[in-house]
Amino acid sequence: MIGVVSGMPKRAHGGRTFALAAAFACANVAVPVAAEPVDIVSSPGSADRADLAAWREEGFPTPTPDQTVLALADMMTADDPFLRDDIGFAGLSAILRRDAVDRATLMMLVDTFTERLSAPDERGVVRPFAVLGLAEVARVDRISTFLDDAEFDGLVTTSVGFLEGVEDYRGYDAELGWRHSVAHSADLILQLALNPRTSADQLERMADAIASQVSPAEPYVHGEPRRLARALLYIARHDNAAGLDWPEMLDQMTSKVPRHADARGEALLDQLARQHNLRAFLLEVYAVAVSSQDQRLEPLGNAALEQLAKL
Repeated sequence: MIGVVSGMPKRAHGGRTFALAAAFACANVAVPVAAEPVDIVSSPGSADRADLAAWREEGFPTPTPDQTVLALADMMTADDPFLRDDIGFAGLSAILRRDAVDRATLMMLVDTFTERLSAPDERGVVRPFAVLGLAEVARVDRISTFLDDAEFDGLVTTSVGFLEGVEDYRGYDAELGWRHSVAHSADLILQLALNPRTSADQLERMADAIASQVSPAEPYVHGEPRRLARALLYIARHDNAAGLDWPEMLDQMTSKVPRHADARGEALLDQLARQHNLRAFLLEVYAVAVSSQDQRLEPLGNAALEQLAKL
């Protein structure tokens, strides 16, 4: 019995493969070759989006966490928020929280993310996710110390310097997703404030950095006051923060904001934004301090209430 493929005879017994190959050759068409499968754990940036989504649903399993986490860190510079945030950052966070990455890799992450904090970033996505990556690395040190004292102080200095220097207040964008430099910086400071090894001097430096960004002339609309307040509250909870002068610190913070919006034009908009930002921050601090019933937060809560009464 004879069949036909593209006009060519083929045998019904054992000749099907030969006939198909001959047909492609006669038609001058290349025989399709299956693409090599992408090793998602070593090259997630080259993987199909559906495969990446499935990998995320599984919790980012990997037999090579050190290699995978570095590849995910590379993805955290992508413009695409799915690659940068949903895969890059989410995967890095998940793997680091398993305590499966060695010290050499962690130090590489510290260096990589720190370098990115001063890298060109026109679209505003690289630096915010670099500081967020540092927050995850700081969490690792909080759970299981890997930084020596000088390296830890260097991370504190980096966190303080970056937050104080933020001038890009963009938050969420429908196309690019989250940027959020201020909020992500606050997350890094929060992780450092949770670490028992953080000294009184380091806590005070971090509190001053928070104060520097409480009331910019850019109106906060993406939850920044809450994130800043939460970081400051964790500083106040620290055993080494007992000597911090909260009334003085908050008084200095609010003295820079005009009590009455009496300007005109753009200057009035700036004043209103700064008042709004300050009030939102103080309300958040006071509400949490009171509702927590934590005596360590009482001095900070009282100081916030005193400043609110002046606005």
